[in-house]
Amino acid sequence: MKEHDHFLIEKDQIDELLNDGFSIGGVSENLEGTFVRFQKEAETFTLHLESPDARKYFAFLLKQRAASASSESLS
Repeated sequence: MKEHDHFLIEKDQIDELLNDGFSIGGVSENLEGTFVRFQKEAETFTLHLESPDARKYFAFLLKQRAASASSESLS
């Protein structure tokens, strides 16, 4: 599978989980990639991100959400 196709699949998985109301419960990284734990009420799902672009996309979303939460707390 082409690297870009792999990225698109992982990006869609991230977006789908977030759109379904899951929140980020934890993140761990090792040489095999990034493992993101998503949670919604009693449900937990771990997504393994292998593509560098998907890991960058996830980091961007995480930073964006942190900035949004920070600006909301200042209001």
